[in-house]
Amino acid sequence: MAYAIESRHADGDSSRVVGRIPWAVAFCGLVGFTTPFVVKVAGNFPIAEFLLFAAAVAAVSVRIIRHRWPSGPARTRVFTLLLVLQVVGLAAYVVSDLYRNSAPADYVRGWARMAFVAIDLIGLAAVIGPSWRRFIVLVGGWAFGQAASAVTLGPLFDDWWKFGFAEPITFLALIAAGSRSRLVGAIVAILLGVLHIVLEYRSLGLECLMVAVALYLTRLPRLWRLSAVLAALAAIGLALGGLFDGRSATHISRHSSDAERRAMMEVAAESFADSPLIGQGSWFSSTKVIRRIEARYIQLSDSFNGYTEEQERDLAVHSQLLTALAEGGIFGASFFIAYGFMLLWATAYCLRTSRPQQALVFLILIEALWNLAIAPFSGPARVQIAASAVLGLLLWQQARGRLLWED
Repeated sequence: MAYAIESRHADGDSSRVVGRIPWAVAFCGLVGFTTPFVVKVAGNFPIAEFLLFAAAVAAVSVRIIRHRWPSGPARTRVFTLLLVLQVVGLAAYVVSDLYRNSAPADYVRGWARMAFVAIDLIGLAAVIGPSWRRFIVLVGGWAFGQAASAVTLGPLFDDWWKFGFAEPITFLALIAAGSRSRLVGAIVAILLGVLHIVLEYRSLGLECLMVAVALYLTRLPRLWRLSAVLAALAAIGLALGGLFDGRSATHISRHSSDAERRAMMEVAAESFADSPLIGQGSWFSSTKVIRRIEARYIQLSDSFNGYTEEQERDLAVHSQLLTALAEGGIFGASFFIAYGFMLLWATAYCLRTSRPQQALVFLILIEALWNLAIAPFSGPARVQIAASAVLGLLLWQQARGRLLWED
């Protein structure tokens, strides 16, 4: 198996081998596998974060004792910048919650959510280190964990494809295609994209089709490449514009998920505009934001009559960036703004260069950008945010010749 033995040369892996699998590789697989499994502790708490907390404590101990981080993504100024910005974001949340007098149950969840983005980033940067293979094992472990979670606990909304097997099949298929030709990767991405669209997982289908296009952009002249990127951005803009176009109300009323997403994002943007410096506090517990989302949702959907108390408690705005902006203000979202720019840089860098597992890398970057704009900031999302940030840091090191991608 390609990833059974970890390299100790260009990969920089000096971890102790347990049997034939280095402990760090096994740990990454375990972190990935346990990410979809959550417990109710200060909100949805992925089991993987217990492991990452231990890894982060170990990494900080190394930093204190040796005056430097463990080898890998942590030894970059970009990592330090992201970490500092997330600390700033946490401080902004604290100020916002104290100013708004947020409910203790809500600000504990809000502060924990922000703190664990930093903890997960430190932990993943330490255990992945300068190893692409560990990152691939992490992703593969998550795919198997997602499928196992659906089988054992049942998928969200009883949707077996969208919340059960769609993403595991996609990631595993692209990992398998990673050692093949560019053409094979593009064909696999196109087939997956069509399959997802037919089965009404539109966002993932669009992402797969974008991966197929991105795989061949590196072969095009620079002018054609830029034109293709601008065309793709225009298509995404039109798709998102349809979501917020008042003339599409009839279409939206037939798609409850679109109606709720639009209501959440509109109200979150308005809430940030109302208080750009302080924000509205964790989970909007002391403001009327939830009532405004509910009222907007009722206007857009024929079938929605209001949230239950349990739904209100678990309500998450469908945008990681807008959530941070609305809850913590501009400073509360400082990490996410820098994270978004890093993802854009990483995508542009990958469009100019080639590497094994190119299709998988494109999918992770594209999905991370999509989630930043239009997906909830939920428990398991924290680990995915940290993993995407680590991928960006690995690419940053590769661009500077400090890291080699191994097949």
